[in-house]
Amino acid sequence: MDEAQQLPPPVTGRDVALILRRRGKIAALTFLVVVTATIGLTSLMKPVYEARARVLIDNPGQGAIPGNILELLNGGGGLDLSTEMEVLRSRGILSEVIRKGRLKTDPDELSSRLTLDLGPSGRVLILGVRAKTGEEAARVANLFARIYKENTRFERQRAADEATLQLRKGLVRAEADKKAAVLALNTFMKQAGTSDPGALYNRRAAQTEETQVALDSSRTALKAEQRRREKLAAQLKTLAPTIITGYTQVKNPVIDNYRAQLYDLNRRRKELLLDYTPESDEVQKLDADIAAVNASITRALESEYSVGSKNEARNHDYSNTISGIINAEVTIETTQAHIRANESLLARLRAEQKVLADRRTRYEDLLRRQNSAVGKYEQLRQGITEVDLRRFTEKPTARVLDQAMVPKVPVSPKPLLNGLMAVFLGGFLAIAMALLAEYLASGDDDRVGMPRVAGVPLLGSLPMALPPPGEAGLPVPVRGASSRHEDDVREVGYALAHLRHDPKAPAPVVLIVPTRTDEGGAALAAQLAATLVRDGLRVTLVDADRARPRLNRVFGAPDAPGLADVLAGRVQVGDSLHVGVDGGLRFLAAGSPADATPTTEQGLRRVFRDLRADTDLVLVSGPSVFSVPVLAPLQKASDGVVLVTPPDVLPSQSVARARRLLTNGRQPTILGVVVGEAAAPDAAAAAARDEISKEAAA
Repeated sequence: MDEAQQLPPPVTGRDVALILRRRGKIAALTFLVVVTATIGLTSLMKPVYEARARVLIDNPGQGAIPGNILELLNGGGGLDLSTEMEVLRSRGILSEVIRKGRLKTDPDELSSRLTLDLGPSGRVLILGVRAKTGEEAARVANLFARIYKENTRFERQRAADEATLQLRKGLVRAEADKKAAVLALNTFMKQAGTSDPGALYNRRAAQTEETQVALDSSRTALKAEQRRREKLAAQLKTLAPTIITGYTQVKNPVIDNYRAQLYDLNRRRKELLLDYTPESDEVQKLDADIAAVNASITRALESEYSVGSKNEARNHDYSNTISGIINAEVTIETTQAHIRANESLLARLRAEQKVLADRRTRYEDLLRRQNSAVGKYEQLRQGITEVDLRRFTEKPTARVLDQAMVPKVPVSPKPLLNGLMAVFLGGFLAIAMALLAEYLASGDDDRVGMPRVAGVPLLGSLPMALPPPGEAGLPVPVRGASSRHEDDVREVGYALAHLRHDPKAPAPVVLIVPTRTDEGGAALAAQLAATLVRDGLRVTLVDADRARPRLNRVFGAPDAPGLADVLAGRVQVGDSLHVGVDGGLRFLAAGSPADATPTTEQGLRRVFRDLRADTDLVLVSGPSVFSVPVLAPLQKASDGVVLVTPPDVLPSQSVARARRLLTNGRQPTILGVVVGEAAAPDAAAAAARDEISKEAAA
């Protein structure tokens, strides 16, 4: 099936050079016609002179924001040069120039002859006028400058008068507005009972703000004191009211009492012994008491000391905590009292602020109106003074810097410029006509009397025998089918081999291209090579269909190294050639289909230059015409193209389609077409295939 048509690559400079060489006559004729016509028209044109006058603008465009009331009324106080150009082209100025200059023309025609430009500084306006004579051009240009100067002075004076009138009207209204604003403000201050209501409003606003701040601080302090009281209350639960500092021991007082009694009894016994004997009843009774007291002392000495009272003191932490709680409660009560007082005061102040807000807004609005009215009044009064001062002191806005001089050289026509434009236009049209002629030409062919298919010479028609299913090999032209077919093969081969007329010229390079994606082109290339080698010619066969290499199957050789490797520079041409038939047949494979080396015109020319040596014909088996990007460099690097049509499509359709695809900004060099005819495989075809394969392998 036919592949999708692809876009052709762009035309190169080499292609254009070849086309110009082939179509040199029509290109030269076109160039001469354009140049001659331009020079002739230039000589017939009447001369036109241009005179220029320069006008200096002193205050062009002073600023986007006016500096005072007068500039505001005058539109910014400066002149916009673009606007001034429009003024110069206005019908009023043009009509004034025509009237004072007594010109026989109309404003539209005069405007077409007027040119306006700006000087480098942006303040100089250049007035140019074109006329048939230099004197008339200079006169009209100077008249334009003088009338523009007068018009500018008149417009400034008129603007000053209008500004004065407008300012006086505005001053009356501004004075009335100022009086009304002052009266309204004084009435308001009288009602407020103060000469500075703003200070009162500010003090009350500051007091409200201070009260709010104090209230917020009291609330914050209250929360902190409440948290402190809660912490002290929790701490009080963990403390005892008193603490025991120690215990005291007291000597038994009974012993001292018994000892005192014993001392007294012994003293009485001594006194009794002065009067009584120891055996007397009085002494004996006293001894019995002494013995009883001694026994009591002995018993009391068993516990000489008795436990006294314990020392118990008040806990200071407990007391401090109690004091802290009491102080916190007092502080809380005081703070709450302050909060209640501030809340009451803040409520009264806020209620007062609501009333004062409207009064303050009213006061500020009245004050703003008064200031605006006073400012407007003063500005208008100052504007009137400025108008009067400028009326007498302002210098002219526009003045003629240079008078227009009588020109000696016309500005039109310009022979040199027209000549250069004619050369460029003639060259462009010459190239365009050459390309158009090349595209429309049917191709140069010096072979006369040959039948043609779609404008291409018919080299012959060959029946193609397909290989049996499952067998390797190519479809080959049937040998022995008829003498006419054998003569056609030989005639095609010799016609291609004898393309060079000079024996010393290099061997021709012929590209064989099938018009469909079949193997007819490779089969024809193999058959032509075999036929010419048998006749004694030296043939070099190149398989250039890198996407689908075929001829290596005929030679029984691998597809690499081949053309792709030579283009990549990995091998030399001589090292990759397969040579047979005593050197009469040389074969260069296509290379691996996976090789990404690009096929370029320069690389192919170097390869073909090496292959032309020691051979009579270089046959290149290329891809189908649908592989336009790959086929384009092969077509340009070869000397000509031979088309091979399939047997199942009309030859005229195949050739016409091939010519459309091969056309790339120039007419392709198509040497002819070989028409394929269908033929059933037979013994003769099988023998022909075997013979070609053996010759190629040998």
